Amino acid sequence: METSYQERNHWIGLGIAVWATAYYFIRVLGLEGGLSADIQGVLPILVATTIYSIIAGIVLSILNRCLSRDRTVEKDERDTQIELMGFRNAFYACSGMLWVVLMHALINERFRQIEHDSWHLETLNFLVHSVFLVAWISYIVQSLTHLFYYRRGLA
Repeated sequence: METSYQERNHWIGLGIAVWATAYYFIRVLGLEGGLSADIQGVLPILVATTIYSIIAGIVLSILNRCLSRDRTVEKDERDTQIELMGFRNAFYACSGMLWVVLMHALINERFRQIEHDSWHLETLNFLVHSVFLVAWISYIVQSLTHLFYYRRGLA
């Protein structure tokens, strides 16, 4: 399967996004308390995941650039249109998911005040995990959109 330099970069980004999301939640669920763990235990995992993702992205992009035969090819109109569609879809996904997260946090906090139940996830923990997940899912949506249009072509 012949792929362009830009398409391979999007495959790299998708792989890193899926890895980072899985890595973060596996590490957090391994903590005592899982998703309800103290935020001081979650913060180093969040920072480490972000740093590892950035380093992996840089290294893999450099390798892609060095090993590509078509690395001198600049972006054309098609690449620009595909990027715009990816950004648009990621924006819609991010906006919708953030709205759901905020509504859930408000409802969750209200029920905690009314019912005094301990089964509700702490709002701060919920927001930290949710915003992290929203950011990565948005990036995954963007990468999948790019890859879809690179494979399918613009209609």
